Parts: sequence; structure tokens; C-alpha cells
Amino acid sequence: MPLQTVDDALTLMEYLARTGTFHSLSAICRDRDLSKARAYRLLATLKTRDYVVQDPYSRQYGFGPACARLVGDARQGVTVTAACADATRWLWSETEETTYLAVFEAGQAVVIDKLDSPKPVVATSALGRVLPLHTVSAGKVLLASRPDSEIENLITSLTASHIGKNATFSHRLWADIQKVRRERYAVNREGFRDGVSGVAAPVRWGQDGSVVAAMAVCVPEVRFSDSMAHLRMAVLKAADMASHSLELAALPQEATRAS
Repeated sequence: MPLQTVDDALTLMEYLARTGTFHSLSAICRDRDLSKARAYRLLATLKTRDYVVQDPYSRQYGFGPACARLVGDARQGVTVTAACADATRWLWSETEETTYLAVFEAGQAVVIDKLDSPKPVVATSALGRVLPLHTVSAGKVLLASRPDSEIENLITSLTASHIGKNATFSHRLWADIQKVRRERYAVNREGFRDGVSGVAAPVRWGQDGSVVAAMAVCVPEVRFSDSMAHLRMAVLKAADMASHSLELAALPQEATRAS
């Protein structure tokens, strides 16, 4: 017999990951048929381990970064966040803008590491935040890395759940995906939040060059146009640095297995 508390906690995590957005306690209780007291205790426990995050302003709950970190840890014993940390910090130092690392998780982009800009006016992204694949630069990079059949399913889900059946939207998104694949970077111009733009590039790992993360910079639109060229080059360099670091981090494990 399964333990009910564990089962309820896993169900909550799956629900938050699948919906890809933040929910109030009342909405979670309604959708998962839980009492407020039980749901609150479960969410509070999961929050302490980063499996759930809570928006400090709305107090709503969302899917946390812990699962993404587990996936990274499971890959050859190498933590993606740790291996990419130097590249993330270099990008932050080079641009003085908010930088972050995101991974693909349950049809969304999840922020697993970030450094906020030291400038007075900043664009920021919370650690553990779940971002839509089709609007933010990191999301576009991660979306473009998926197989075409999976992308088609994701686009179908988007058009049905969020946008309405719209062939123009689908064609435009496919054009964006092809552009990302061709140019090796993605741009967001206020697609997710007004006044916020960004650039992202893929972090690759392994002989097949699989995309395991997206390295991104998040910038107020008022600074974006003048700095776009510099930001693009910096993000591409940081993504290459992160990819190289992942390769080096994996070498000891590969050597051990070979021996």
C-alpha cells in the first residue's frame, strides 16, 4: 500500500509541473481535492526542499527547481548548475545584467541558477521560476532543442490551452524554432513581460551535442537595443564556456567507467 502523504506530495508536484504556472492555496485544494490544512502542510514541507516555490508577492505556489537539479545530478554524477557556475558568473560580470540558467522540465523552462544585475534598474527572474517555452529567450532555445514530434505536441497544447486554435501562431513559432536552430541563439523582445527582453544560447553536453540547458541574460528593454550585439556575443561565449565545463566535469566519470 502506498503511503498517502508521499502520494499526495508527489501528486502536488506533478500538478504544479504539468500546469506550468503559479496557483493559490485555494485553487490547489479545489483542483486536487485536499483540505487547506493538509495542502498547506505538504506545500510548506516541499518548499523547504525547493520542490515547491512561493511567490513572495502573490503568495501563490509553483514548481520548484529541485527536480531539475536531481536530473542534473543523475547525469554521470555531474551537477549542471555547479559545472556552469563559472560561465554564469562570467556572463553576469561581462554584461552587468541579470543572468540565469534554465532547463527543460515538464514542458516548461525552469530557472535553476541566476545572478541579479547590480544596476539600479533591473530585470530579474526568480530561482525556481517556471517560464513558458514560446515567449522567453531561454524557453525558445530549449523548445528548439526538442525533437520535432515533441515540439508539435507542445505547440498543439499551447494553441488548445492558452491561445486558441491559431494556425498563424503555429507557423510563426515554427519559424522562430528554425531561426534558433540556424543562428544558435534566441531573442525575446517583451514577449513574456512588458519592458523586459533577453537573449539565450544553448548549453550542450555529450558527443551528440544534446542541449541540456539554456544560458540567458534578462535586460530592461530600455537598455536592450543599444546593447543587443554585445549581449548576443557574450551569451554565445558563456554558453560555449558552460558546454566545455560540462565536458571537463564528466571526464573523471567517463574514465572510471572505461577502466
